[in-house]
Amino acid sequence: MISLTLLALSLNAATWTVDDDGPADFREISQAIASAVDGDVLLVEPGQYGSFFLDKDLAIVGRVGAPRPEVAGPNLIASPTGFTISRLRMGSVRVNSVLGPGRFDDCRFPAVGGPADYGLQVTGSNQVLVSRSVVQGESPASGDGGLALWVVASTLTLVDTNVRGGDGAVAAGSGPTDGGDALLALFGAHVVAVSGDLRGGDAGGDPTPGACSFGVAGDGVRALGNSTVGLRGSSVDQVLPGEVGPFLCGGVPGVSGIAEGGSTIVFSGVTHRGFTTGAGENSLVPAEPAEPFLLVTGPNAPGTNGVLRLFGPSGQPALLIGALDTSFTEVPGVAGPLWLDPALAFFVGVLPTAGLDTPANCPYPVPNDAALSGASARFQCVLPQQGDPTGPGAASTNAVDVIVRF
Repeated sequence: MISLTLLALSLNAATWTVDDDGPADFREISQAIASAVDGDVLLVEPGQYGSFFLDKDLAIVGRVGAPRPEVAGPNLIASPTGFTISRLRMGSVRVNSVLGPGRFDDCRFPAVGGPADYGLQVTGSNQVLVSRSVVQGESPASGDGGLALWVVASTLTLVDTNVRGGDGAVAAGSGPTDGGDALLALFGAHVVAVSGDLRGGDAGGDPTPGACSFGVAGDGVRALGNSTVGLRGSSVDQVLPGEVGPFLCGGVPGVSGIAEGGSTIVFSGVTHRGFTTGAGENSLVPAEPAEPFLLVTGPNAPGTNGVLRLFGPSGQPALLIGALDTSFTEVPGVAGPLWLDPALAFFVGVLPTAGLDTPANCPYPVPNDAALSGASARFQCVLPQQGDPTGPGAASTNAVDVIVRF
């Protein structure tokens, strides 16, 4: 059923090729964006590309099995109705005021230094999903390490994504330098991080004997200003601070997570070194039973196979829902909004959970139809018999996107 429905997603939109070496429709991503219209697909070949400003609802994808295209930064995405980006390596990216669904899959976000020392910043955006990616703050030659992921007044889900704050510089005469935080959530941000590592940057400083001094290690998570951060996973997933430096002149330790200014951290299953609270009325909520989560594996190229993998307390029946409409939807009896509209579902199945360390698998084939490239479908599970730890109603997993790639 999933296969047949994905086949029906064949797009009438145009596909444009981008290759810095040619021959192709365009040599730069920015040129292709200027000519494309909403719904079009940009196929980017391996190479070196300049930064871009994306203000249209486009799918920008690199080829499966080929080196990721390298895109200089900083880059700005301000497409009101959404975007899809898969398999690119982009210097610092800012997502601003995107109200529709924004998707990153299998991407790399290395900080590029200068005024943009973060890997990814999401501001004023409603539903951004980052999956199977790596976000890195800058580790400069001098000075403090950069923040990796900065979320401001936005709703963001991380799935199977590693986030690492930048390390403070280590050099003779540098004095103490601080490591960057992995994740900073501000001003009512709502972040869910599922199955990945969040680690602060290491403290830096001067290791010279006699002048030995190091700074403050970066934190794994900081939630400020009425923000909520949910951390879900199993014991192999870690939320940790950075290291503090050499034993004889170690710096100030960081923490796995801190909630301040009326914020909340909900944690379930992950390995950590303790969470703490700062100023204001804050909450630390250990989820019992553990919260379920959903992952996706596979290249998702036409003619390949993928697997949806459900984790959660063993023996819980879960409704697996697939839909093309990705708007937030309030459903009676379900805690919080869903990231899809069940009324527009093309697939509904029952998948019993097998445990937090043992997935329940739902395989799916991707039809061998190149016209599907750039299309996407969203999946999410609801567990009617498991309550949510933060409010009334049934528990739900995170959403995942299946993005069909070349």
